[in-house]
Amino acid sequence: MSRMNHFSKKYAVSAGVDKVNRTSLFILFFMLAIGVLMLFFPDQALASSSSSSGLPWESPLTQVKESLTGPVAYILALLAVVGGGFGLMFGGELNQFIRSLIMLVMVISLIVLAAPLLEKLFSVSGAVISRQVA
Repeated sequence: MSRMNHFSKKYAVSAGVDKVNRTSLFILFFMLAIGVLMLFFPDQALASSSSSSGLPWESPLTQVKESLTGPVAYILALLAVVGGGFGLMFGGELNQFIRSLIMLVMVISLIVLAAPLLEKLFSVSGAVISRQVA
């Protein structure tokens, strides 16, 4: 039988639970320290800057974003939603795998369709973040 200290005997705490509590306290302390650092150094905590850093992956990612939000992607996503809806309504006896594939295609097309649709409905092209300049 393993030896237990007085606290463990009194409250029936095993060594494994004590180790988890120490780990949780360490994580909590670490997150608190990061929060305090962000509070005292807000300029260093900002994720972006006003000027572009010119990293090599920025231009390909911008091209992918423009391709996913362009008019061709909008039309393809709209056709996929309509086709998937008709497939689910008039598909008859489709097996579960085919239904899951149709639903997956519809979800992906709705994600692609969301940005241009919101832009057309509300004239919003993204998050509006204002930065106060001192």
